[in-house]
Amino acid sequence: MQIFISHIHEEAVLARSIQNAIRRDFLGLASVFCASDEGAIPAGEEWAQKVKESLADAEAMFVLCSSASLSRRWIHMEVGAAWVSGKVIMPLVFAGLTEGDLGFPLDLFQVAEIGNIDGIKKLYARIKDILKCNMPPDKCLYDLKYEVDAFEQNYVRNTINPRTYAEGLSKPFGGEYKTMLDGTLKQLNPVTGTAVWTVPGRGTRPQDFMESSSRRKLTQSIMNDTIKACRFCEKNYLSTPPEKMRIYKEPSSGEYISKIMATADEVISAPVAEFRCVGNLFEIVRYEYWKMNYDHSLTDGIRTRRDTYLDTNMGKSHIDEIVSVKHKAEQSFGKIPDATIVDGLFGGSHDLIISRRHFVENAKYTIDRCSSGELSNVEHEKYFEIMVHDGIA
Repeated sequence: MQIFISHIHEEAVLARSIQNAIRRDFLGLASVFCASDEGAIPAGEEWAQKVKESLADAEAMFVLCSSASLSRRWIHMEVGAAWVSGKVIMPLVFAGLTEGDLGFPLDLFQVAEIGNIDGIKKLYARIKDILKCNMPPDKCLYDLKYEVDAFEQNYVRNTINPRTYAEGLSKPFGGEYKTMLDGTLKQLNPVTGTAVWTVPGRGTRPQDFMESSSRRKLTQSIMNDTIKACRFCEKNYLSTPPEKMRIYKEPSSGEYISKIMATADEVISAPVAEFRCVGNLFEIVRYEYWKMNYDHSLTDGIRTRRDTYLDTNMGKSHIDEIVSVKHKAEQSFGKIPDATIVDGLFGGSHDLIISRRHFVENAKYTIDRCSSGELSNVEHEKYFEIMVHDGIA
């Protein structure tokens, strides 16, 4: 089956991104023609004739529709040819254009607004139906959404509405800044194109520092007090978000064991951790960002783990306390639903790897703390093992 992507020259980058995504995500089941593809029209071959032949061979046409492309006669000629030939036609609107902005005959067809994830799902569902195959994983849809977003920012800024962009007005697409649904502010330098994010709550996270780092003689009493006060050490396993995985030494054999932690009771009763994987309570890009802007939701495996953890009194008490700590630190009472925070504790995208040792072996002074540079070769191996583990998907 062949798909024909109709586009204007200025939108060639986006057309090729969609072309590559369809080829990749549908495992080569569809041949995708894009006139701007360097290999699509061999050198010396007449361009218009090759486009005409490819359109005749295609079963479906996807039309990139922006305020710029709709003003070009060539696009309407291609659509008209496809329409009278009985091709499947789907307009793909973006860059601030909506379905209601389309005129005849484009408004006769099912439209996908590819500036949002629902539109990309509609596009992929249409391809799935035509190919009679399975729907690609959600990750594929979000990968394409990222490419569309990246193109739109530069395209609206430089081509469609440069004056509005230069004035720095806040628009759904383009502008020197853009406020996402979760409150994340994205700023774009109009000269260099450098993007900077300002994330809600990032400036209110707690700043806990150890007692004076001055060089003092390290006694057993000081060591015990330090470990007891540290939220990450073995005396405070329930002071962090729920533990996802632990690597510990089997007491009898000394063998390293990896274990997925299902409940709070396991977290407390399991042997002392050499390394722990926990969610970052104050992650940089929060779970709410993915949920509110990209309709992200927990996988079945993570949802089951969350429900299992909350099914015990100790687990529920632990989560209630962690949610309270986050609310207080970020001053977010009434702003973020508790259920969303809980989902983020189990399904967030920013984890911490915590090692057991607080001080180096045979430490003599309080400044002799153990950092990653002091880990042994075996400890480094286990550190990387837990860092790249599959976990629960």
